Amino acid sequence: MNKNRPLVTIVTPAYNQGDYLDETIRSVLAQTYENVEYIVIDDGSTDNTREVMEKWAGKVTCISHQNMGQANTLNKGWGMAKGELLGYLSSDDLLDPTAIERLVAHYDGSPSVIFGGYRLMDQHGKTIKSKRIPFHGYRDMVEQFVCPIGVGALFSRSLFLDAGGWNATLRQIPDFDFWIRAGVGARFVKVDEDLGDFRVHTGSQTFASATVAKADESVASLREFFGSAKSGAGPRRQRAMAAALVFSGCLHLRSGRAGTGFSRFAQAVKEGGLQAFSLNNLKRIAGVCYAYLRYRHIRQQA
Repeated sequence: MNKNRPLVTIVTPAYNQGDYLDETIRSVLAQTYENVEYIVIDDGSTDNTREVMEKWAGKVTCISHQNMGQANTLNKGWGMAKGELLGYLSSDDLLDPTAIERLVAHYDGSPSVIFGGYRLMDQHGKTIKSKRIPFHGYRDMVEQFVCPIGVGALFSRSLFLDAGGWNATLRQIPDFDFWIRAGVGARFVKVDEDLGDFRVHTGSQTFASATVAKADESVASLREFFGSAKSGAGPRRQRAMAAALVFSGCLHLRSGRAGTGFSRFAQAVKEGGLQAFSLNNLKRIAGVCYAYLRYRHIRQQA
């Protein structure tokens, strides 16, 4: 192990993002940190993804397989990785040239998750705003169901081996589910700088309407997490379950299922009591209710 310049492996799962993939690959190859292994995996794309990858075959490890989903694709890439530190970059996102350099500077050799802020950009690459979610530690991340970890985050290989990678049954929150499982014994470091760009466009799964199953993933994930002996229970579980149910309710409401959404809010009160009325939960509910009512008003005026 080179403590000063550890090998970093970045994996990009690519599925029908040929319009953006070339720019994504360029952003990784332009890193000032030179000890980087880069793996790009075509997950059964039907567009020009493979042609884009072929341009970089000499500088990037390029793999194609039949469609198996983002989680399985990432797990495959990380399983192949030689790096001491691992990360991923979506095929439509970008890293700043010094991103990896700045993250590795905070690595001390212990099991770690190191991440920074990022910018939201539109489909044309125009910056919308900076996105730096407040982070007060791993415990608050679990109990408030807030994921501050975004573009370019790095984590120790040992965490991947211990946690077993992403849960391939999840579609809405496989990343957050991984962070709370892997993070039980990890050191979290937040770098208070923007390190990359998250692209928002019609194909972004993050902002897509959620099915019933996807909207309820937060609840199922937390129930499973607190079913393990090492994760604790009591008031901590109440706070976390209340936040997960509120998160679920907001996704249902945002997807047009008002009855189901308010049912989840009621369940949050039943399971969490006063914990359901945390400032974070109230802000979350207020924001989605405003958006829902505004949407209904626009529809009525149309």
